[in-house]
Amino acid sequence: MDKKYIFAALFFFSALSHATTDGGVTRHPFRRATLEETTWLKQQANLHSVHCADLYFASEISSVTEYSLAPVIMTFSSRPLFPQGRITCQITASRNVPATLDLFAKEEGSLGNTRYTLTHTGVNADGYIGSGDDGWHFACETRESINDNDADFHGCFINEENFYIQKVPELTALEVPEGYLISVGKMRFNPISKLRIGKSEFITAADFPFIYGNNAAQAIARLDSNVRVSWSWGELRSSRVRTSTLPPSSVAIAQPAVEVLDRAWAGYQ
Repeated sequence: MDKKYIFAALFFFSALSHATTDGGVTRHPFRRATLEETTWLKQQANLHSVHCADLYFASEISSVTEYSLAPVIMTFSSRPLFPQGRITCQITASRNVPATLDLFAKEEGSLGNTRYTLTHTGVNADGYIGSGDDGWHFACETRESINDNDADFHGCFINEENFYIQKVPELTALEVPEGYLISVGKMRFNPISKLRIGKSEFITAADFPFIYGNNAAQAIARLDSNVRVSWSWGELRSSRVRTSTLPPSSVAIAQPAVEVLDRAWAGYQ
């Protein structure tokens, strides 16, 4: 798994652990909220009752009386996606609007022995399922394409490098029902010619470059820690066919990753 996904999911929370000043002295740029700050935050109309189990303020914020809170856009809801999830919130001074504070939230939890973390504020969500390099990148996105060769995107997905399991709405123009879509690439697909999960094989329907519908659901149901997962796919810019294999460590946590995907999509629509 590319480490950039791990850092993308945690970009605004890494500062909670440490930071370095120009003088090379390690300091903590965030601190736990005081009782006064917590009370003030709960009184803000823009908060929408976000369930912050832990609340941190940027250290440069000395008094909240001179600020107002910017509207908070919750990606899913004000509560964790899972009962065992815990939401941590971070308050920073807005870079764009003077005298305004921004709230960012993330959720962390475990499904069995599998850790997950995902952002909880903003139109799009980002996260990671697993630990270290062994895991799946996660995201929910609503984006308009700026390239005529690509399509607009609204959906959630998990991916290991270029292997994507997506949850998408009905694609009316293609007569593709709402549900799972297995692809190589997120929007501009390199066509899958064959997907092998253990002894089972799944192929694309007609001229579609991806696997969808009941075929995709059956493939995902067969993901198990003891199976080998591989797929053959053709490059868009050549006639070359490649075969790739999912790392065993990612296969082992595929079902918890899909569980996060399902719960996130249900809350994102």
